Amino acid sequence: TQSLITIGAKEGIASLATAISDDENYICVPSPSYPIHTFAFTISKSKIVHINALSAYEFLENFKKFVETAEKKPMAVIISYPCNPTTQIADISFYEEIVSFCRKHQIYIISDIAYCELYFDEKSKPNSVLEVKNADDIAIEFSSVSKSYSLAGTRVGFAVGNKNLISALYKIKSYLYGWNIATSFVYTYFI
Repeated sequence: TQSLITIGAKEGIASLATAISDDENYICVPSPSYPIHTFAFTISKSKIVHINALSAYEFLENFKKFVETAEKKPMAVIISYPCNPTTQIADISFYEEIVSFCRKHQIYIISDIAYCELYFDEKSKPNSVLEVKNADDIAIEFSSVSKSYSLAGTRVGFAVGNKNLISALYKIKSYLYGWNIATSFVYTYFI
């Protein structure tokens, strides 16, 4: 109920966007960010609000200010650390703060950690939002084996976290691709 294989992190995020987007809600996305973080939701006809930031804490402060003054809260926020394109890494206190804030405001966190296994030493080892106690109440995290194992083009990834978001992702993937979990693994691994 809390994990699902994907055809890479990008496909997982795009499929989740299709599953949860509607014209009544919007998603907060960092700027700059990896293109799928914006375009997955744009393609799915969801509204996007860009939060300008180069560092994780600049993003967090700008996001909090925006939410606290917004007439309507966002449905979700995208985070991605290590960040493509800025290379910024977020420490565990960043994740604790964003989880606490999003729990208070009932905002889902969509975390892309495709680059989490690429670091130089233990001191700079990236953290995961799911390291925070009860983060899975509001967070889903996507990763990919193509980056960490230098398998560019190998479209195997996974999502873990919030069971409602995993369920929505599973449902849309079964509609779009007509497969179940076992066949999705066979397809992505062998084809």
